[in-house]
Amino acid sequence: MNKKIVFAIASILVFTVVFLSVPLTLAQDEWDYCLILAYGTNVDETGTAGFVFTVAAPPTGLEIPNTVSVVRDSSGENYTNSLSPGDEVTVSYLDKRVDTMDFASATEANHFVITYEGEARSVTINRRQIPEFSSILILPMFIGATLLAIIYRRKKAANNQGTD
Repeated sequence: MNKKIVFAIASILVFTVVFLSVPLTLAQDEWDYCLILAYGTNVDETGTAGFVFTVAAPPTGLEIPNTVSVVRDSSGENYTNSLSPGDEVTVSYLDKRVDTMDFASATEANHFVITYEGEARSVTINRRQIPEFSSILILPMFIGATLLAIIYRRKKAANNQGTD
């Protein structure tokens, strides 16, 4: 029995290490509303389904917040992330559900004022998705479920020994 407990604890630790270094997306990937106001370079429209850009610091006098905001109406989830120069943002959107998408040329060569408003399938910043649920909640839920499974297994084993 001790080997099983040690194995379970080791499994939890390994999963925790893997879990913290790999982003997970739970539930659906769709945001009902997405607003991006940013200044960037390397804008690349990836066909009809999305675009990618690299965030740049706006020049003096140009008031652009460099932010991404997303909202899901059904659950009330909302996130607003500030973008730093050098961040790579990828937006995948749903066809024909874009209210505003504009890549206006700026005064600096190859720089753009990026405005996007509409629904989004997913939004990633530096290849990490904006989370569906806070990871601070997922880890304790996983550990709690594992502990409940261990307690159940112990009780079941104790009952089986009592009937033998």
